[in-house]
Amino acid sequence: MCSASPRGGYQLNSGARKASKADASLGRRIRSLRLALKMSHRELAHAIGVSYQQLQKYERGVSRISVSRLQKMATALDVPISLLLEVPKWTPGGTLSVATNEIDIMDFISMDEGQELNIAFSRIADQNIRCKVAALVEAVAAHAGD
Repeated sequence: MCSASPRGGYQLNSGARKASKADASLGRRIRSLRLALKMSHRELAHAIGVSYQQLQKYERGVSRISVSRLQKMATALDVPISLLLEVPKWTPGGTLSVATNEIDIMDFISMDEGQELNIAFSRIADQNIRCKVAALVEAVAAHAGD
C-alpha cells in the first residue's frame, strides 16, 4: 500500500502497527508470571522460539505479540491464554469494560516493589501471621489518603 510522502513522491507503508498501552500491559503480565515461576528470559524465549532480547521487547511492550506466539507463551507458562489478556467484562446495559482494579493489581505486581512484597509475603509460613500482615496493609491503605 502506498501513500503520498510529505516531501513529495510516494512511500511504501509497511502496515506494521506500533505497540500500544495494551501491549505494555500484556508484557507486564507475562513478566510477572515468568518471575513468579522463577523462569529466566532464556528459558521462556527458548520455549516460544525467540531470542531472549525479543522476549525482553515483548515484556517491555516495545514489540507486539502475535496470537500464535501468545498461545505458545501461555502454554510455556502453563496458564490459559485468557489470563494473559485483558478480558473485557460484560456489564449491565450491554457495554464492555475492563476491570481497572485488576489491571492496577497486575501493574503493581510487575513492579519491583510488588515483586519484593510478594516474595517476602510468600515466605511467611504461618497463615495467622499472613492474615495479620494483610489486615495491617489494608488498614494503612485505608488511611493513605488522609
